[in-house]
Amino acid sequence: MTDQILLADIGGTNARFALMEHGDIGPPEHLRVADFPRIEDAMAAFLSRQGGTKPAVGVLGVAGPVVNNVCIFTNSTWVVDGDALAKQFGIASVTLLNDFEALGWSLPALKPADLFALGDQRPAPEAPMLVLGPGTGFGTAAFLQAPLPAVVVTEAGHATLPATSDREAEVIAELRRNGLQPAAPMRNDGAGGNGLSTYLRDPDGNRVEIHVYEPSGKSAGKGSDTVTGVREPL
Repeated sequence: MTDQILLADIGGTNARFALMEHGDIGPPEHLRVADFPRIEDAMAAFLSRQGGTKPAVGVLGVAGPVVNNVCIFTNSTWVVDGDALAKQFGIASVTLLNDFEALGWSLPALKPADLFALGDQRPAPEAPMLVLGPGTGFGTAAFLQAPLPAVVVTEAGHATLPATSDREAEVIAELRRNGLQPAAPMRNDGAGGNGLSTYLRDPDGNRVEIHVYEPSGKSAGKGSDTVTGVREPL
């Protein structure tokens, strides 16, 4: 047993593991969820590459709701049971928390240099702080500063898309005809490549070409989270 703490950020596509000791976090290792049938296999692979070390405790951020220290993933087949992991690996405790709950708790630590202002409004003192993250799903959480600090975790990514015009209603109807539930995290790559862009067409009925760019402006290829070039907003 060591003083090391196992840290993990586990999403629907990627799992990132690292060890922390005396407040210093070691280099993270990125594993693809699809390469491992279970969380236990991924965790064992990571620890084996650390010389078989046995951490004192584990804290895992997971992309899904946590009930009784268990997370059943929506966007993968993994089921993460913190108590079962602790028993299997001989760790004193493995605590699960929603990944955006972890991000929510980090918001007060952000400095002005970490932020980019949208508009010219100044933040209201003690106002709630919101964190949003599009990925395989769409995570959200709010940090409440008063009366006592707290983080409110949501599953807003499972909210269905609303229609505010006849055109948007047509797109949503097309998605449903193709067996897809139109939800907030749908994007260019989507589930199996069937994102919103598959059904966007110009006025002549031609599919809209999607160009994907990194913030630098260089083409990032299929799968990037930043999409430009769509000729109509939804």
